[in-house]
Amino acid sequence: MSYYGISESACEWFHSFLTERCQYVDIEDDQGNHKESQLKSITRGCPQGSILSPLMFILYTADLPTNLSNCKIHLYADDTQLYHSFKHNLTDTAVQHINEDLDKIYAWAKRNALVLNPTKSKYMILGTKRQCEQISEHSPCIKINKEMVERVKTARNLGLLIDEEMRFEEHINSKIRTAFFRLKILYGIRKFLKEDIRVILIESLVLSIFNYCDTVYGPRLFDKTSRAIQRVQNACTRFCFGIPKRSHITPYLNENQILKMEGRRLLHLAGLIYKVVHIGRPRYLHDKIKWLGNAHNIFTRSKLSRRMEIPKHKTANFKGSFKYAASKIWNDLPPPLHEFMSYLSFKIKLKKILLEKQLSASKEIYKHKHKNKSA
Repeated sequence: MSYYGISESACEWFHSFLTERCQYVDIEDDQGNHKESQLKSITRGCPQGSILSPLMFILYTADLPTNLSNCKIHLYADDTQLYHSFKHNLTDTAVQHINEDLDKIYAWAKRNALVLNPTKSKYMILGTKRQCEQISEHSPCIKINKEMVERVKTARNLGLLIDEEMRFEEHINSKIRTAFFRLKILYGIRKFLKEDIRVILIESLVLSIFNYCDTVYGPRLFDKTSRAIQRVQNACTRFCFGIPKRSHITPYLNENQILKMEGRRLLHLAGLIYKVVHIGRPRYLHDKIKWLGNAHNIFTRSKLSRRMEIPKHKTANFKGSFKYAASKIWNDLPPPLHEFMSYLSFKIKLKKILLEKQLSASKEIYKHKHKNKSA
């Protein structure tokens, strides 16, 4: 704490807070009798449940990235992830670099009285299907303290289920099952609920589960996965407004100012991009933005109406990246939305524009169908 500039008196306060603590174990048996262990002094660690403990742990582990030589690192509380990008023909060298950094992390953890468990650690190969196959041919051997680290095809990261190709199909399928299960329960009390209450319950209990991390998985979805999510909203709309099975739900969505799921994802991603542009955080996303006609990539007020540089790419897979999605969305925004305003004002104005586009698109579809029938 002294290293980070915290005053001596504050450090003494923390010292008093952390030292001379004891703990014991209390067990209750089937008859309700309690058994307590003897008090034992605590020589390390933070008090569980304290509001200060997460901050102290972050300070304690903040020097970990300085120990690495080859990999990039991402820290979130006690969860640490290493990233290393390489071409498939350099797999053997990359594995050596990763293992070197893992050895350094293990040594750092040992010095700092922390436990790094190899059996709870996993590794994934991220890329296209062909890239993953090419790397797998080298049989990469990732180790921590000479123990093999298990390779997995999917891994849960802060509630998001990530797969090797980052298409998030397994994550979405799980959320769809949860959504329909909750909708089935709500049907049991539907007749007791007013229409406005149904809308609130659907939004808070069913559709809200698709909001989490949709800025991450949204640009990466296959069309069939996107349609599957929309079918959930269709079912929810029928629940709310009593729409017959064969009737279209779009007029009801437009009438009640409700965005379709694709529009919701666009609204959320545009909000993230707005924050990245105007606030500059998170930094690792802000650094990916390139502006047209700006060699130094310095953001100024005069650049608010400028367009982002759309990165060159050779594959359609690249269109799911943040670089591409951010540049396309920002360039498609009306220039007034590029100006600095409150985040809430930005979302309200953008939602209004998206609803107008949704209404216009539905009218065009109706005209086209009516024209075909007449012909």
